[in-house]
Amino acid sequence: MKDPQTLQQVGRRIILYHVGTTADGAAVADSVALAFEKFLTAMSSLIGHAGSQMVFRRSLKLIEATYPWFQELRRTDLEELTAGLATSLKQQSHDEAVNASTQLFLSLLELFALLIGERLIQQVLRETWPDILAPSQ
Repeated sequence: MKDPQTLQQVGRRIILYHVGTTADGAAVADSVALAFEKFLTAMSSLIGHAGSQMVFRRSLKLIEATYPWFQELRRTDLEELTAGLATSLKQQSHDEAVNASTQLFLSLLELFALLIGERLIQQVLRETWPDILAPSQ
């Protein structure tokens, strides 16, 4: 990797890719929830479904001081977390949903990086989003 992007840069790039140019808050919420589902599915192959969901819950806890409406989402059943995320985001303004999604995704990436290492997370992200993250990034 000649000039690797930081985990934060890659995370923002993924969320902005999913947000696209739409101003429709519901479409943003659904697309972002899909990104989280895609990433959590990839991480489940490494640490198990329950493990990836628990890390997701912890990331929610870490940012709920800034986004208190995430607090209720942490109580959602494991199988409904990403659907609950979409529902929560749909209740926010477009900008608030994008900002919260970005912060949540970055928190999630940082926790996984602490758990299994940033290099492996970068690899998982490249494999999960090869269309937007070239192998050299």
